[in-house]
Amino acid sequence: MTALIVAGHDLCIPIVHIPRAEIVQAIVDADDYDARIEVIEECADDIAVDCSVALAGEFDDGLEKQILLVRKAIEAYQAEHFEAAQGASSERLRHVLKDDVSSRTHP
Repeated sequence: MTALIVAGHDLCIPIVHIPRAEIVQAIVDADDYDARIEVIEECADDIAVDCSVALAGEFDDGLEKQILLVRKAIEAYQAEHFEAAQGASSERLRHVLKDDVSSRTHP
């Protein structure tokens, strides 16, 4: 578990539920940050599929618009429109974090 937390912290990404277990294990087993990044780069297409599968589930109605836009970011990545995918995903993350911070400071 410590290795999983360190891997997630070093990468600044959540790695719970996504990607699939064998990819998470490869990230945890990697020797250092550069090796973890290499695993992610090698598995990027599979991670995109895992994200799509995870987003096919049911979510709170309040997340519907965000989920749709994240799906579009994944589709842009899969179509090799990497800049568009990066921009869309960064904007979604900014929006979600802003809402989270706002809800914590203004209950």
